[in-house]
Amino acid sequence: MGGCSESRSRARERLDRWRWYGRMALRDSRGHRRKLVLYALCMVFGVGALTAISSFRHNLVQAVDLQARSLLGADLVIRSRRPFSAQTRRFLAQLGGEQATETRFPTMAYFVDEEVTRLVQVRALQGAFPFYGKFETAPMGLTPAEADRASALVEESLVTQFGLGNESRIRLGNAEFGLAGSLLQIAGESAIAGIFSPRIYIHHSALAGTGLVQRGSIVSYRRYFRFADGLDAERLRLMEAAEKSFLGRDGVRYDTVEKRKRSLGRSIDNLYGFMNLVAFVALLLGGLGVAAGVQVYIREKMDSIAVLRCLGARTWAAFAIFLLQVAITGLVGAVAGVSLGVGVQFLLPPVLNTFLPFEVEVALAPGSLIGSFLFGWSITCLFALIPLLEVRTISPIRALRASVEPPHTMARDPWIWMLLALLLAAVLGFSVLMTRELSHAFGFVGGLLLAFTLLSLLAWIIRHALKRAISPLWPFSWRQGLANLYRPRNRTHLLMVTVGLCTFLVYTIFLIERGLLAEIRASGARDRPDLVFFDVQIDQVDGVAAAIQSAGYPVMETVPIVSMRVSHINGRDVLEIRNDPDRKAKRWALDREYRSTYRDRLIETETLLAGEFQAHWDGQEPVPVSLEQDIARDLDVGLGDVLGFDVQGVTIEVAVAGIRKVDWQRMRPNFFVVFPHGVLEAAPAFFALVTRIGDRLATARLQRRVVEEFPNVSAIDLALVLETITAILDRVGFVIGFMGAFTVATGFVVLAAAMVTSRYQRAGEAALLRVMGARGDLVRKVIAIEYLFLGLIGGIAGAFLAQGAYWALARFVFEIEFNLDYHSFLAAVLVAVLATLGTGLMNSRGLLNLPPLEVIRQEV
Repeated sequence: MGGCSESRSRARERLDRWRWYGRMALRDSRGHRRKLVLYALCMVFGVGALTAISSFRHNLVQAVDLQARSLLGADLVIRSRRPFSAQTRRFLAQLGGEQATETRFPTMAYFVDEEVTRLVQVRALQGAFPFYGKFETAPMGLTPAEADRASALVEESLVTQFGLGNESRIRLGNAEFGLAGSLLQIAGESAIAGIFSPRIYIHHSALAGTGLVQRGSIVSYRRYFRFADGLDAERLRLMEAAEKSFLGRDGVRYDTVEKRKRSLGRSIDNLYGFMNLVAFVALLLGGLGVAAGVQVYIREKMDSIAVLRCLGARTWAAFAIFLLQVAITGLVGAVAGVSLGVGVQFLLPPVLNTFLPFEVEVALAPGSLIGSFLFGWSITCLFALIPLLEVRTISPIRALRASVEPPHTMARDPWIWMLLALLLAAVLGFSVLMTRELSHAFGFVGGLLLAFTLLSLLAWIIRHALKRAISPLWPFSWRQGLANLYRPRNRTHLLMVTVGLCTFLVYTIFLIERGLLAEIRASGARDRPDLVFFDVQIDQVDGVAAAIQSAGYPVMETVPIVSMRVSHINGRDVLEIRNDPDRKAKRWALDREYRSTYRDRLIETETLLAGEFQAHWDGQEPVPVSLEQDIARDLDVGLGDVLGFDVQGVTIEVAVAGIRKVDWQRMRPNFFVVFPHGVLEAAPAFFALVTRIGDRLATARLQRRVVEEFPNVSAIDLALVLETITAILDRVGFVIGFMGAFTVATGFVVLAAAMVTSRYQRAGEAALLRVMGARGDLVRKVIAIEYLFLGLIGGIAGAFLAQGAYWALARFVFEIEFNLDYHSFLAAVLVAVLATLGTGLMNSRGLLNLPPLEVIRQEV
């Protein structure tokens, strides 16, 4: 009993002690609560972004779980790039269930009454697909299978683009169709999927009359299944066994509800990872602001802490008082951030709905809210603990000799290094979770550390250089304003790092977006092709070329294209490699149908990286070919490796003689595999003819003429593709800017918080200047010069760092051309200067209204 009583007594004593800490923390915060609230705001936008994104991801995952069957439209989907073999058809018949058949291919649609053409994707459907979910149509309730066999369902974008009406006629190859209605939404597909080639559905029985499916056509075949009890384990086992034995060999692939859920999950994770990374940057920037603010706050409280020590308070007691203040401040910021995130969460679906194949119902996710709250709070507390540890070093004697007490150096404190290591580990761990790749995470964290280190070094250099650079001959306002940058207890280091980091992060995002758009627009340069005719059969080449030339335009290229598949690599059958659990080759590279060409030279979009490019075959096997660098990596082959290509049943042995780099951003026919002349000329092939028109109306007239004469020939208007890609990137840029706004907002708050910490020092300096006879205009000029210089140096440094980051990302990640844009560089610096100057002057408002004697008494 005595032991229990003693234990209760100790617990009561600890409780009373923490109550006292709380009362002291509350009393000590009087007069400083506005400043503490400002520190809390530093983390609001970062926590808000994390909350909004993590909650939105939770809603996405729930939507995928609830709508997985509707997104696939069936229990099982079988697809192939070539007609199903007899063995495959027998196997599919054995599976049973309700089935639907679809054949899809790109072609040119001619809208008869409107006299316009457009590249579309035709889908010939037979059966009650979709089995789950439905097509949204106008009028309501239409399905492709139930439509009149002489009618077509047309995607809404085509109806709007060409003003189609009920009487409109659409010619597909040799057949004409009426307009049954418009497709508003296709089950399992996003609106953006039809931008390049809008979709048109016809009944499968009308397909033969079009004459569009023939040798060389780019056709995909699909079979949809619905089973009474879903895709059970036995059918799934049969599918897996058949894939290993003959489906894989025939190029047949299958999709299930679970596969679709995993695929969508990976896409969601990529989107979520990118946006969360941007939010994490805002949170880190806010953490730096909190750390800097707490450092100044603690230094202002050193005398109070020393008095507490003189009155008998232990080191831990003083530390606990200020720890409670910081923790409560972080708590307020985290709660405000979560509240902001909940509001922003409802704005994300309208921003992103174009990219999603389903509607997302917004609902609060308690787990995401709690996780974001705890992570944001813990990161902020870790940042704040670093300067807070200085409380442990304040001795009681400081109360008596504060003016001569030397500052304690924290560099040798092991606790500082432990906290820094813990903080770095947390940042790196979170980066790995966001990027899903260790190299990218290390690059992200390393880039931030490098930027922070360089900016800190620059701030140190500037402070010490100004001591020697200022001349007595300069005007007083300039001498005083620049001297403020190296005065005791100045904020030069914090402000310069903050301005530099904000400029660095925001300008980097802008440069990447601008670089991607510029690379795409470069594809439309005046001397580059803007129209490609493809699916041209060998007996149509001369006719299509004549039509182009008679219209007054050149045939810039005539490109032969031969379809083939990889049959074996270095003596190993592809099926054997696919089933090898230790394989390094990517499955998609093994399974895909390659559309290859033959020519005697490299073209302007290619660069030879290794080996040599063979122009003509000398008759010796294996045939020397050139592979694109990424496909060589994904096939796990290099120079000298031998592959077998199946060309319409004939196997050709080839050896990798060269590795090429291909600029895929340049929109012209590019290929993974290029053969020399003398090998494929006798193989079944189709051709692509490339030309340049330079006029949209002339392009439309030429397309219409060629399609009317050769219905199977399709055309890609590269100018239209360019506009489409630009529109997509503009939407992506909006998302990037939307998330980047959190970083910008955090930067402004951190900047304001950093300047508030020096407000009272500036009040003292302003009072002294006024006592000495300085007018208000002179004092304002001194303050403006200091902030002008801070913004200029920080902005220039941040802009240079952003250019360096842009160069690295352009070369190693996006593989786009790096160009230094002096205009945007100057604009970024100007924005940084104006933001710093404006924030500083706003923070200094009212200083000149304080009576000088009152300020001096406070200093004394």
